[in-house]
Amino acid sequence: MRRLLNLLIFLLSVSFSLLTTNQTVFADSSVSVLPAITVINMIRGNALGRERVDLLPRLQAQWQDTKEHNIQATWLWQYDALTNQRLTDFAKTNLKNQEFGLFLEVDRNLTQKAGVLYRGRGPWYFSDGLFTFSYDPLERKRLIDTIFAQFKTTFGYYPTTVGAWWVDANALSYMQQKYGITASLRAADQYNLDVYSIWGTLWSIPYLASIDNAGIPAANLTTSSKVVIMQWAPRDPLRGYGSLPANGTYSLEDYELKKYDNSYFNYLTDIYLKKPLDQVVIGLENDRDETTFTQGGHYNNLLEAATALRESGKVSISLAKDYAQAFLASKKLLPPTNYFLTTDYKEEDQAFWYNSPNYRIGIQKIGETISVVDYRDYTNKAKEDFSLLPNSSGTLRIYTPAIIDSSAFPLQKRMLATSKEPLQIKLEKENVLLLSDGIIIGTFNQSSFKLTNFSLAFSQPHPMRSYSLFLMIAGIMFIYLLLVSLRRRPNERFTLENLALFMPLLIAYPFFNSWPLNDATYFLDKKELIFSIFFPLIPLPPELKLVFLLQILPFGILMAAHAIFIVRRKVTEFARPIYYALTGLVTILYLHVPYFPLDRSTYKEVALGLEILSVLLIALAILIYIRTKAKKLIILSLAGIPILLFIIGGVLFLSRSRLIITPFEMDGLKVISDRHKDVIYLYPTDKPIYKAIKPVMLDNYHVGERLTGTDWQALVRVKDRLVLGDYKNKLVMVPRYLGSDISPEEIKQFGLTKIFDNSQIAIFE
Repeated sequence: MRRLLNLLIFLLSVSFSLLTTNQTVFADSSVSVLPAITVINMIRGNALGRERVDLLPRLQAQWQDTKEHNIQATWLWQYDALTNQRLTDFAKTNLKNQEFGLFLEVDRNLTQKAGVLYRGRGPWYFSDGLFTFSYDPLERKRLIDTIFAQFKTTFGYYPTTVGAWWVDANALSYMQQKYGITASLRAADQYNLDVYSIWGTLWSIPYLASIDNAGIPAANLTTSSKVVIMQWAPRDPLRGYGSLPANGTYSLEDYELKKYDNSYFNYLTDIYLKKPLDQVVIGLENDRDETTFTQGGHYNNLLEAATALRESGKVSISLAKDYAQAFLASKKLLPPTNYFLTTDYKEEDQAFWYNSPNYRIGIQKIGETISVVDYRDYTNKAKEDFSLLPNSSGTLRIYTPAIIDSSAFPLQKRMLATSKEPLQIKLEKENVLLLSDGIIIGTFNQSSFKLTNFSLAFSQPHPMRSYSLFLMIAGIMFIYLLLVSLRRRPNERFTLENLALFMPLLIAYPFFNSWPLNDATYFLDKKELIFSIFFPLIPLPPELKLVFLLQILPFGILMAAHAIFIVRRKVTEFARPIYYALTGLVTILYLHVPYFPLDRSTYKEVALGLEILSVLLIALAILIYIRTKAKKLIILSLAGIPILLFIIGGVLFLSRSRLIITPFEMDGLKVISDRHKDVIYLYPTDKPIYKAIKPVMLDNYHVGERLTGTDWQALVRVKDRLVLGDYKNKLVMVPRYLGSDISPEEIKQFGLTKIFDNSQIAIFE
């Protein structure tokens, strides 16, 4: 009885202790009670610009520094480094109790191993060949499978942490579902630093991303990527915001460039590390100069500062996999510290940022002026710019559309108030109040915000339902045929003509959009471009022209033909042939085959396939003649075989790749259509390579001309010089995503003013 009583008392005490704490137990218990610093180091191989460098001494120096500070770090291995036995042998022998992951930078060795054509056309660090999103979606999977296989060959298991300057959502989903990754590293927001821009994402905090866009927080756990996104080198909330490259160096990685000491490290970590599950990432690439990793070097100084915070009991130093496990276990989308009001490191200016799954907003107080400098709406979970198209620009641009972006457009800054007193924040239930002189100037929570005495506000909208145009047209066709069948005599049956009405619709299914057309991607077959000559005749916006002419009108014509030639039989002798001819033309219009390379490697196979098909068709025609003895039928069959083979050959040649108009292209076309001005289109000097999916305007910029009802002039640089000629009263369109660009000096030289910029396309006037 006493034993039973003691057991009962023990169980009650354990239950009471669990009820009186809000902490969750994780693999690394320190993560649950303290903010975390994660040290992530990237190990590159010689194939990325270090062909003549012995990288082993640098790795040895970096490891020695890490070991002396008693730090567990995460080491991300690039493919060429994984194949360097000297590096991997050293790591397996010496880097004990460390985490190994993958650094997803692509080199020529990786593409060759994966059987993929390397797309880079410049230095190794140009983004047109360096990342997974520099390749077609199917090629991305082959690259990922190859590097994961190499990692397992080297270390005997699959990693759970990956990273790069940017890892696209397609790659994240694929790696999470197939290999079970839980963490991914990316660079924090920076505008045009080292020719890379990542702009408009959550400001320097970890998060669960949308499954469709790694730069946008998920709306909920179900629609998340299930991967914790960690931001490398968090930026200064005030000085890190701006369009100059120098703004991006106000960070935990580059502060020594400003001649700042570790007090700046403490300044930034005090902002971001306040509560459990808050986190920052520090760490460096192994290919830096060896002095970086010795006493007094930058890496040493970073570890000194991190170790001092750990020893003071303020933070833990946690592996990426442990932090990700803790974050996922919390079932949160953002860390606790997702908003902050900061005062500048040297001045009295202030910055306020509020990050939410639905929006981000940035407010600055410079001197006495309080202004909104940045505002992004995340509720429209649009896909990434390169979810389908590979990135073909050497300059990386990842951009989340803005309502206010004063870094790119300074005139968009909105003044809220003036005050001599510093801003303050106050918590009121779920709301964060921003005050000036004791007066509320803004109220913020996860769902909405409101600025007092100012028109700018946000409220989480109700999800907008979308409807498939394919299902809508199919429903209309079905109702039409049902009405036709009800009007017919009882002895009349559903005929082949009625069923044939649906054949073109089924073939066209991959090319349909949903309604309403919000951030829609428009797919076309190359054969459809024939009908682009009719675009100027349709008085509709560009996106409605596409949908009406290519997705609605053909099936309206087919139903009209069915009503005239089949139901009413107006032209009895030629009724069925005319109807079937129209049905066949619409079917051929949308007929498409999966992509395969049509070159010397496949010519023999394609020719052999056509020959076999010819023999089978001729044999079938002869068999039909033997059974029917109908000479007309054999003549028609033999005459039709060349036509059929010609159609099949044409489809194989024209319709292996789908053409695309992306949402960011359509946004640019809408601006041009609204301005009603002619366009100078800066065509890329070196045309990029596309395979399964190609942008329409790469070879057919006239489509944009016809959609907007304006005249376009394609212009290519001559010996690296831009000669605009007569550009007065015209728009200059710069398709950066194709590799075109225009320099600040040229903008100044020609007196151009930027009127539109979504990172991939810029338009000047």
